[in-house]
Amino acid sequence: MENPEPLVLDRRRLSLGKYTHWAANLSEEEMYGLLWLLGELGIRTSEHNLLSSIQEVGRARTGLLGALGFVHGHPVTQEQAIKAIRNAYKTSPIRQDLNQVSND
Repeated sequence: MENPEPLVLDRRRLSLGKYTHWAANLSEEEMYGLLWLLGELGIRTSEHNLLSSIQEVGRARTGLLGALGFVHGHPVTQEQAIKAIRNAYKTSPIRQDLNQVSND
């Protein structure tokens, strides 16, 4: 599915939305980071295994918790998201992994 039109988001519209105001000031790299994390969650889960996928430390859970972090004021860039996903198999807590990557 190719669309030659550039994607343009209205920051004012985002800032007015009850569920989107947190995204109004994201940088382009942070938006790519969010999409990366959501994509990681999406390709690792289905409606049949969502709960088991996010209960175990791994890529799906990292994707979910990373995406939720955006809503709570902890955005990451695409590069940071990729690093967090690659580190997902470590035994340290996911939030700690994302915070560590954010500080790199």
